[in-house]
Amino acid sequence: QHAKSVRVLMSSTAELAYTLEGVAQGMREDGRARLDLRHLAIECSIFAHTCGSARVTLGNTEAIVGVVAELSEPESDAPDAGRISVSVGAAGNLALPDYGGTDAVTFLEAALAPLYSHKALGP
Repeated sequence: QHAKSVRVLMSSTAELAYTLEGVAQGMREDGRARLDLRHLAIECSIFAHTCGSARVTLGNTEAIVGVVAELSEPESDAPDAGRISVSVGAAGNLALPDYGGTDAVTFLEAALAPLYSHKALGP
C-alpha cells in the first residue's frame, strides 16, 4: 500500500525502485544519510531600502525576498476601504512541474491572494 502511494510521486517504476533501495540502505541520492538534514541558514535585513528582506539557504537552494510597502490615499469612491496589492518577482525560470508547469511567480501570487483579500479591504 505504501509503495503504491509513493509511486504517484515518482515518474517511473525504475525511479521508485531506486528510491526504495536508497531507503533500505539508509542513503539519499545526494549522499546524505537518511536522517541527515540539509544546512539551513536565515539572514534578515539584507536589503537597506525595503521594509523587510531575508535570504534563506537550505542545502544548495537559496531564496531571497524583499518586501516593500507603500502607503497611499484610498480610492475616492471607497474612502473607508483599504487596498493591498502583492506582486512577486523572480530571477530565472522557476517552473513548478508539480503544478502543471505553472511558473513560480503566477503560483505564488495566486497563493498569496487569499492572505490579503478580505471584504473589509474592498475591491
